[in-house]
Amino acid sequence: MTPSELKTNFARNLRYLMIVNRVTVKQLATETNICSRNIDRYLAQENVIPMDKMVQIADYFNVNIGSLLTKGNIYKPKSHGATAVPVLGYV
Repeated sequence: MTPSELKTNFARNLRYLMIVNRVTVKQLATETNICSRNIDRYLAQENVIPMDKMVQIADYFNVNIGSLLTKGNIYKPKSHGATAVPVLGYV
């Protein structure tokens, strides 16, 4: 996997997990001790995420690292007591 593919896949999958779990950048930063500016950079595909940060994020969302890097849909959202359903458009 090229660095470009890694950045693209990670950003897409992280954004998806954040939407499904209703987690903001600020919340993720606070919970994982990762600077919110760095999370923004990962989402914007500006930086390749270091392995230790990737492990922290995978642990937070209760997924394996492969789920963050793959093009496929193998997600296991963290349970918050309710089922979150991604919605396109307005509710």
